[in-house]
Amino acid sequence: MKNTIIVFIVILFFSSCKKESNSVSGSSACNTTSFRDGSGNRYAAVQIGGSCWFTTNLKTTCYTNGDPILKIDSDSAWANSNQGAYCVFNNDTMNGSIYGNLYNFISVNDPRGICPIGTHVASTLDWELLMVNTGDSLAGGNLKEIGTNHWSSPNVGASNRFDFMALPGGIRTYSGIYLGIGEVGRWWT
Repeated sequence: MKNTIIVFIVILFFSSCKKESNSVSGSSACNTTSFRDGSGNRYAAVQIGGSCWFTTNLKTTCYTNGDPILKIDSDSAWANSNQGAYCVFNNDTMNGSIYGNLYNFISVNDPRGICPIGTHVASTLDWELLMVNTGDSLAGGNLKEIGTNHWSSPNVGASNRFDFMALPGGIRTYSGIYLGIGEVGRWWT
């Protein structure tokens, strides 16, 4: 059976990365820490259906080839940037350590890649298959971390049934405003 590796990462909206070849087999491929981003961070994964998804958000500050990704803190610089960039919600390093970094679409779409080697941002079809494999209308709750340590109360319906550990890292709008930490999780495709 062929499996696909998909990486869970946080960006301006959250994102995922997908293994470029389907050569990894067996669920043991999901239970490894060999997935390493351009900054050297390691990521564990969990198998859902025939795919593996990272269980933590991306924290890289470098593209896959080692080139640095521009860090932008100011709202106006973010709004006017014409290059790939990342930030940490409200410029608070604690948010970065919990929720990962936020990335603009230019960095997500950059040919140097922000996902670990051999992976890329997942397609709409990958997300649709994840929905099917996690209960369609119940998928959000089945993927969310249980409790209110990171999600705002009451976090109704959260079961983390698949050990995905979806966290609400918020977003940074195109105008540079931070919104929704504790309440919002969105993903790029």
